[in-house]
Amino acid sequence: METKEEKHGISAELWVLIVLLVGLVIGFALSMAVPAPPSNGSGNQSSGGAPPANNPSPPSTPQFHEVGIILSTVSLALLVALLVVYMRTYGTTRAPYTLGLVIFLFALLVEDTISSPIILASFRQGFGDLDPFLAIGQFFLCAALAIFLYLSLQ
Repeated sequence: METKEEKHGISAELWVLIVLLVGLVIGFALSMAVPAPPSNGSGNQSSGGAPPANNPSPPSTPQFHEVGIILSTVSLALLVALLVVYMRTYGTTRAPYTLGLVIFLFALLVEDTISSPIILASFRQGFGDLDPFLAIGQFFLCAALAIFLYLSLQ
């Protein structure tokens, strides 16, 4: 009996690495091409005045914006790979549970695409001071999706 490595020719680890590298390469390219949205100062600004002088916007926000773009692109690549894996599995098994996973992964892909820093920057919007926290969340999402893809390819 042949294992999945022999059947497909590429191990699960290598597939996950390939998907991660594709996401990183595209993410780096997009992070260089997509400008950071204009900064509006700190989040404590009132509607009619300038931001307080003692609470300026953090200078590292553009770096977190770029990291967010890279991580968002990696998570999108992982979600597309997972969607392909489970659509193929559903095509073979016709199991309702697998169809549920396909629907869930598609909804997660749409949500991740809509909330991507790339889309927000195209509308000249951003997360502002929340960029560092959202980048941490994107990192954990990428890690979880990479583990999920690895386990799904076993």
